Amino acid sequence: VSQSRYYAQMINYFQSLPLYIEFPAALVVHAYFERGKRVDEQLGSVLLGHPDGEEHLLKNGINPETWYQTYDGDRPIIVGHREYPFLNYNDRVFALDTRCVYGGELTGLLLPNFEPYSVDALEDYATTTKRLYSRMTPNLFNSSPQAGQERNSRDEQELPLLQS
Repeated sequence: VSQSRYYAQMINYFQSLPLYIEFPAALVVHAYFERGKRVDEQLGSVLLGHPDGEEHLLKNGINPETWYQTYDGDRPIIVGHREYPFLNYNDRVFALDTRCVYGGELTGLLLPNFEPYSVDALEDYATTTKRLYSRMTPNLFNSSPQAGQERNSRDEQELPLLQS
């Protein structure tokens, strides 16, 4: 399978996934939740933690770094996306991003008792992946091309999610 075909398959797969998962004991989203709205009324960009979602929260008086303090959903929520200074906030918000991608831990919760389990990451996956793709597409991780260098537009089309 060619790199571009494999990448297209990955994108299609990720686009087919739900924006949230509802369990009887908890709601699972990737990033944020806007107070005063049901889960089916949330913007996808908020649930995913996209910069547009963060901007939306800010425009509505919600700080993306402290949104959890006003969480008003009908059940506890489990999130990732960013490292929070807690694993459990008032038995309402459970933050599972324990920096596995950077060599930290992979953390999960056993429901319905909300028992946390963690295992150490085997490596710093972010650095390994960045190194791999930097060799494949040298300009991909530069924020702007060097003088006299042009970005390879094919690289940007095939790997847009890896741009920093």
